[in-house]
Amino acid sequence: MLVAKLTVTNVSGDPIEVLVKREIIEKVPEHDTYFCWGSCYGPGTNVSPNARTINAGAADASAFYGDLLWNDKCGVTTVKYTFYQKGNPDNNATYTFVYDIECAGETGILTNKASIEVLSNISPNPLHNNGSLSYDLSSKNYTEANIVVRNLTGAIV
Repeated sequence: MLVAKLTVTNVSGDPIEVLVKREIIEKVPEHDTYFCWGSCYGPGTNVSPNARTINAGAADASAFYGDLLWNDKCGVTTVKYTFYQKGNPDNNATYTFVYDIECAGETGILTNKASIEVLSNISPNPLHNNGSLSYDLSSKNYTEANIVVRNLTGAIV
């Protein structure tokens, strides 16, 4: 099983209740995705039934895990998680996990190239003509970074 952990930060001046929604972008049929947001949820749950309260300016560093059970099958599974304020889904942040499981030849040796793409929420939201987002790559040893912009249907624009 591959496990990715995220820290979710409330950058507003008020406490907010946060839900998470999972969207499978691309999936190897034998792969199963799970997520934990306080409680853990299996492949049949795409929206956390319970919100977590994050205080103003606070970070929730221990509550979210995105898991992939790859079941000895190689390939790419991409999962998008959107964290949003309960009652205000436009106030959100999205994280995309790309699990790229490569196996070398017939031996089935695993080479894990799992990655997490993390950006701030674009602002203003909703976006009309122009917007901005922030990112910080200084704490990682990245050799390459890409920004992919998608429309509401998930198509690359």
